[in-house]
This record gives sequence, C-alpha cells and structure tokens, in this order.
Amino acid sequence: MGARALIGWAATLCVAATTVGCGGGGAGGGGTSLAAPAGVVAAPTAVSGELLVSWGEVPGATGYRVHVSLVPGIATNLDAPPGEILVRNAPTTSLRFTALLDGGPYYVAVTAGDGVSVGPFSAETSGLPLPMPPSSFVVVAGAGELITSWAPVPGASAYEVTIAADPAVTHANFASLPEGQQAVTGTTLQRFPGLVNGTTYWGVVRATNASGASADAGSRSATPTARGTFLAAGQIPVGDSPQGSVTALLDGDAFLDIAIVDMDASTVSVFLGRGDGSFSFGAAYPTGTGPESVIAVDLDADGGLELVTANSSGSVSVLDGDGAGGFLDRVDWPVGGSLASLAAGHFNPLGDGALDLVASDVANARVAVLFGLGDLTFVPPATFATGTQPVFVHVADVNGDGLDDVLTANAPAGSVTALLSDGFGDLSTRADSPVGLDCSSLDVGDFDGDTVLDVVVTSAFASNVSFLHGNGDGTFLPFTPVAAGALAGSVVAGDFNGDGQSDLVVVAKGDGSVRVLLGDGLGNFQAFSDFLASPGATMATVGDFNGDGILDVAVTTPATGGVTILLGSE
Repeated sequence: MGARALIGWAATLCVAATTVGCGGGGAGGGGTSLAAPAGVVAAPTAVSGELLVSWGEVPGATGYRVHVSLVPGIATNLDAPPGEILVRNAPTTSLRFTALLDGGPYYVAVTAGDGVSVGPFSAETSGLPLPMPPSSFVVVAGAGELITSWAPVPGASAYEVTIAADPAVTHANFASLPEGQQAVTGTTLQRFPGLVNGTTYWGVVRATNASGASADAGSRSATPTARGTFLAAGQIPVGDSPQGSVTALLDGDAFLDIAIVDMDASTVSVFLGRGDGSFSFGAAYPTGTGPESVIAVDLDADGGLELVTANSSGSVSVLDGDGAGGFLDRVDWPVGGSLASLAAGHFNPLGDGALDLVASDVANARVAVLFGLGDLTFVPPATFATGTQPVFVHVADVNGDGLDDVLTANAPAGSVTALLSDGFGDLSTRADSPVGLDCSSLDVGDFDGDTVLDVVVTSAFASNVSFLHGNGDGTFLPFTPVAAGALAGSVVAGDFNGDGQSDLVVVAKGDGSVRVLLGDGLGNFQAFSDFLASPGATMATVGDFNGDGILDVAVTTPATGGVTILLGSE
C-alpha cells in the first residue's frame, strides 16, 4: 500500500456513501437523529498487521461504517482520491482489519446507519498494528563474526537481532543459551564480532514499533570461520613491469605453477610451484612487444599447455609447451591495434573442433578472433565491434545455447558487450549493457541461483564492483554496485569462505588492497575482509597453491616488480 492509498484488502469494501447496503444515505444527511459512535478504539492485536476497531453502540443503528486511512482528517476529506479512504461495513460494534502492510499509523472514524440515513462521524482515532516480520533474513559467516541482514519493514522503528549457539534460540531464551546475545538496531544490518570460529550459530530477527514486536523472521545459521581471510606468504620477483598472470599445471606435477608477463621486458616468466605456497624460478621467455596478459591452454590437444600472450604492439604470441615446464618455438600472430586481454574458446564448433583465441583491441573498439587449426596455427583474424576500449575479454555461454560467447568490459564506455556466437564463427550479434565509467575487469557465474549466468564487473572510476543479473539472452538487468576499494581494477569469483556460494576477490589499484566480498547466493555481496597487497596492485589470479583445499590469491604489483602470494586461512 502506498503512503496515501490503501489497496489489497481481502474483504469487500464499500466506498459509495449513498449505497443502501452500507447503512443508508450520506453521512449526516436527511435530518438523522442517529448519534456519532463514541469510544472508538483501534487496538493492535497479537498478530502483525492487524487492528481491532471497536466502539460503543448507537441507539437506533442497524449497522456501521468503519472508515480507514493513512492520512488524518477523514471527516473533512470525503472528496479524497479513490482508495485514499476505504470503508468497510460492520453489523456489530467491532471489526478486525488484517494484512495492514504499510506499517501505519492508521486513522479510523466510524458512522452509524439505520438503513435510511447515516449519522455523523465519530471522533477520529488512530491505531498502530504490530509490524510485519522482516523478510529476506540472511546470516553470513565471517572470521570470528556473523553478519546479519534483512529487508526493511514499513513502520518499524527498530529491529531486535538475537543469536546463540543453539538452534532453539528465541528472543526470550537467548540469555540462557551458549553464546547467546542480542542487539537492537535501527538499520537492516547487524554484525556480531568476537565469536568462536568453527561454532555454528543460529540467529533470529524481529521488527518493533511502539505497539510491540513482530514474530520472528525464522532462524538462519552460519559458522564463523577464518576462511576468506589471507596470510601474506611473500612475493615472487618478476621484473620492472609485471602485468597479467595465470595459474596452471605447467610442469606435469600436481602443484600449481604461475606464469607472469613483464610488459617492459617483453617476456613471460614461469615460476614452478613447490606445493607449499612457494615457487621456484623456471625461466623467462621472450614474447611479442609489450605483453599485457597471458593464458595457458592446450591448443594442439597434445596434453601439454601452451602459453599465449596478448601484446600491446598488436600481436598474439604462442609459446609451445613441452609439458615439463618449458616453452619453446614461439610464433607471433599479427592482429593489429593494441591488445590488452586474451581468452580461448570454441567459436566455430559446428565447423571444427579446434580451440580458438579472442583478443581485445582497445585501440579499435573490437575483438579479434584467431580461428585455430588444431596445430598451433591460425587463419587470419576476424574482427567484431565492441564498446569503446575493451580492456578485458571473457568467454562464457551467456545465452544458454551451448555455444561459447564473448564478453568485454569497456573502459570509457562504461559497459559490458556480449557477442553471441552462431556456432560457425560469426560473433556479430551484439548486446551492450551499461555499468559505469571506467570498467576494468569482469567475471561470470550464476551468482543468484537461477541457473542463468550473471556478470560482476569492476568500475575503477566509481571504486566499486557491480552485479548484473543475466536475462539468459546476452543482456543483463541494471547493476547493483558494491564498494570495492579505490580504483577497483580486477575481480575474480570463487568460494573463498567454503560455504558453497560464489564470493569475489577485488584488487583495488588506488590503495593496493585486496577485498573479499562474500556472496549469499541471491546476488548480494557483503564486504568481509581487506588486505594490503602492495601499492599499485592491479590483477589477481586464484588457485590452491599449498594443497590445503582452500583458494589462495596471487596479486600482480607492478610498482614493486612482483607478484604477492596470499594464502587462504583455514
């Protein structure tokens, strides 16, 4: 119901003052001798959203009309717009109103009728029903804390949030239960710090106003954990200007390795994982001029991974892997423009089964697709227009047709471009979704549980990361931004706290921070923890570097010439 109009009543309402079935003619008309009802009371019941209206009996009356409004002055406002004042018939001297969802207060006046005429209005009174229980109650586990949140309740003046390490917790018994505590807040978010990691807590919330408290919203539980926090494990020295990196099994053992490009040196350096979070230097290999990003992919289906770099000089370098951590026989494939980002996918699977490459060309507002022949060679590139300055490219099936599509984050355009594949190599079907100025990175996943892929994208100008709900056709609903640090530059999705939901790691170039945003599986993200990697940190890649089953993060920091390793806490 709106601020002035009452809608959605379950019972039939009478709004025409001259309807005989409502008790007679117009209020106060016809020289009636009926008195105004006295002693009108509008009292809340024990049920949320209910008022019980009662009044004294009027001699000679055969029925009554109860007038209800969210606006005072009923008797002087009979020409109000339809729906602002609603009238309900009562054969007796009391009437219960249910499902009053606007919170109130509700103003009430009563008239008596005898089937011919209607008497004057009673004195106006007001009543305030108990608020409705909060909806969308969420309990998220943090490191030694719970973060509780819920949707606002109309008419609520405060909320009581109660937790305990017992599933039977209520607002009445919490003090007698293990770890029981309660907080009263005027906002829709409450944090409970100082909790025991590994202990499961249950929480309940209710809304309150001057009439009392609603029922509980229903309990939710979560287990605080240090998961989602990180410990610095040192830095890998790379060179003067490390840029993109990739984690993969490059040398045939079970430990993740890292390859990092150095833009100034025009090299890609390979560091072999020891399985404990540390790395040993393998070798540095020449690339085309000015490499900005790197991927590891098996282009010739021989079981060994190749390293492929996108070079700002306008070429793609392919380094053939030997499966033992070595990379030889580099070939540069000219594309043109200035390349910033790179991904792999099958863009003509109905024509062949070979893996293809796609690179974003920031200078010409396009992507270039190199169609692979399955033997480390490619046909001349095909190009497809995107938004202005596509600084990041990603491959995913965003329209659910089983074909790889291309997404780009476009910097000054402030948009995400989706290029939809037809299965034969044509990516010209395009959809653009607005986000915000200076988009810098994106990732894809089903973040709201509807089985349709969504997008998260960073906006460096706004220092946030935005959630875009996927429509399943390559378009996305308006974004929901979450603060993510100064000049947010890189976002990677993963389950960082082990609750089965996708979370986000965002690297913010402005302050060198790494921020973890916990997802609730409904498309909402809550800031959880911040870590200082190094000033000027730009990109992140994730993987389990020490074999403990917990995601770790590698953060590229050009200002210090290396990559910072952050190991996930248990």
